[in-house]
Amino acid sequence: MKFRRIRRSKILVSFKANEIEYPKSVSEFEIQAELYQAIKIAGFDVRGEVRAACLDFGRPHLVRIDLVVYRDCKAVVLIECKRSATETLNVNVRQGRRYSMFGLPVIVCGSLERIPFAVQEVEECLTSLALLAQ
Repeated sequence: MKFRRIRRSKILVSFKANEIEYPKSVSEFEIQAELYQAIKIAGFDVRGEVRAACLDFGRPHLVRIDLVVYRDCKAVVLIECKRSATETLNVNVRQGRRYSMFGLPVIVCGSLERIPFAVQEVEECLTSLALLAQ
């Protein structure tokens, strides 16, 4: 069996073969999973990794939204999880611009510590929607 020669990079050299080290930081997935669970426990209908189509500069694009909160099977809140402690989604960058096209509130959660605040924001969004419906 022949093996191709792999170029050595700084990343590969720093890893030890056949060893899985414990992560040094919290991943975006872990934030997303914890937030998903907290929103479910709060009694809301939330789904993860939701695909949706949008037009960006007149061209169709498929976006994958981290979490979407629904009311009566209709999307009402979009949630983006980030690994960094950012609290806003810049509408000048591609992802922010595409999310803004849906016309829904976007909540950004960038740390495990921010999860209770994100759940509170979801509750506030749904409360204001209920008030608007009256």
